[in-house]
This record gives sequence, C-alpha cells and structure tokens, in this order.
Amino acid sequence: PSMGLIGHQWRKHGACSGLSQRDYLKAIRTAYDRIKMPAGLADPTAAQTLSTSAIEDAFIKDNPGMQPQGIAVTCERDKLDEVRICMTKDFGFRTCPEVDRRSCSLSRVNVPPAQ
Repeated sequence: PSMGLIGHQWRKHGACSGLSQRDYLKAIRTAYDRIKMPAGLADPTAAQTLSTSAIEDAFIKDNPGMQPQGIAVTCERDKLDEVRICMTKDFGFRTCPEVDRRSCSLSRVNVPPAQ
C-alpha cells in the first residue's frame, strides 16, 4: 500500500492501540496472513454476483475456527465493499455481533474482477 494509506490506517485505527506504529503494522500483517482467502475471491478474473452468505461460508470453510457470528460482508450500493473478520488479540477468531449488525442488507452483491 501507499505511504498515504499506511499513515491513514495508523491515524484512524492504530494511534489509540497502545502499540508503536511499527508494532501496529506488524500486528496488521500478522492478522492479514492468518486469513486464508477462498479460491475465486482471492484474485477473481471475472466479475461475479454472489450471495453474501456464500462469501461468508467460503471464508468459514477455508478458515477453521471462524464462525458465522465473527464475519460480516459489507457492501456499497450493490458491490462488495469489505469482508470484516473479528479476531482476538492473539489472532484467533472470535464472535462479534456488533460487526454483523452493520453488515450488508442485500442478499447478493457484485464482486468485481481483480485490477
């Protein structure tokens, strides 16, 4: 990512974490590496329309210990925006109903191809 994005993420999410910027970014990398991206979603070559539950199910299937109450798909208009996954401080999966409440209300979303 660009230095601007790194700085933004640090200011928005990391500055109040109690970690140094270096340790925060290392923790983010560890969390990212802990998640196995499902085939077909990791680097899609063509646009897809998928149900939000199919996206969540694919992550749950490929990441042992992940539960439906610990993942949420978000959307912007009719497009996939984010897949939010809740983790403990030691990078285990956990439930988090507060994230699920802010999930996409659509039953299906468009997943654009990788750019």
